Amino acid sequence: LASLEGLDSLPRLRRLNVSFNRLTNLDGLGAMGSLRHLSCSGNSLEVLDGITGLDRLKSLEAYGNALGSMDQVIFLGDLESLDLASNALESLDGCQRVVMALTKLQTLRLQGNPIEKSSSYRLSILGNRSLTVLDGVNITPLLRKHLEAARNKSDVDDVVKQTTTEYMDLIQYHKQRKNASIDILKQREETYEHSFHLYRTKMESELDECVAYIRALDFDSTEFRWLATEEGLHAWRELLRAAEATRLASGREEARYIEELRDEADPAVRASNALGRMRSFMVQRAMERAQQREAAADARRRSRAIEGDSDAESAASRPSARTVDEDTAEKLRKEALQRLYELSL
Repeated sequence: LASLEGLDSLPRLRRLNVSFNRLTNLDGLGAMGSLRHLSCSGNSLEVLDGITGLDRLKSLEAYGNALGSMDQVIFLGDLESLDLASNALESLDGCQRVVMALTKLQTLRLQGNPIEKSSSYRLSILGNRSLTVLDGVNITPLLRKHLEAARNKSDVDDVVKQTTTEYMDLIQYHKQRKNASIDILKQREETYEHSFHLYRTKMESELDECVAYIRALDFDSTEFRWLATEEGLHAWRELLRAAEATRLASGREEARYIEELRDEADPAVRASNALGRMRSFMVQRAMERAQQREAAADARRRSRAIEGDSDAESAASRPSARTVDEDTAEKLRKEALQRLYELSL
């Protein structure tokens, strides 16, 4: 492609890429007032005369040409990104004048031009405070500060020393923040370990209760038949569900207990409140366990009453199941009351 003739029929075009052709000028772009992005890199352009009417242009790429001036770019007031790398720009003053006029410019590439060899190249270009990227380098506020400080100092070593000190202070500050965060995580880990220990102890205690309950069953033929019936299995499932509900409720209570301990500053108050809460918790647990045992005994009594007719001979040869279950329930109630009394002391 050696010419842009005919593009005047595309007045609403927003993006145009004519890179790496044989263009020597950009004539024909004047009617493309809606153009936002133009790429014309890798051609043989020496001037950018055809772009003066593109006042809505946001991005211009024209690297790898033979441009000796960027004066025409000054008319692109909305330009945000400009790439004129690897051209023939020699006048630093001319480039600085254009860059300072582009108040919306954020990204600029000029490396590979003769002006890059000037010692004041970056200081001159960074006079435009809207720039955030120059030649692929992010211009942070701290970097801009030290570059501007270098403008007023003849001793470069002092600037380097000051810059190094400030960066090292920032590193030390963030190191201290990191260590503080690690300490907080360690404290949380200890809290979680303690909570898990309480949970494991409670589950082991419940396991012991389940094993003791199984072993305490009357293992005769009637008891086995009852446990194998649908009602017996249902009673056993209800017992396990009640234990699980109690475990979940206890876990929430323990979490609240741990949280309240953190908020209590006075050790004496903390110890007194902890003892009161622990007594209340143990009383509640004892009552719940007594209720679970009594519910299981009631389920067995109902089952035996249903099977009474079919097992009359077996029931006659041993003490009444109802009497045994009533005695067991009464014994459990007495044990629970005794435990409640001891815990309330």
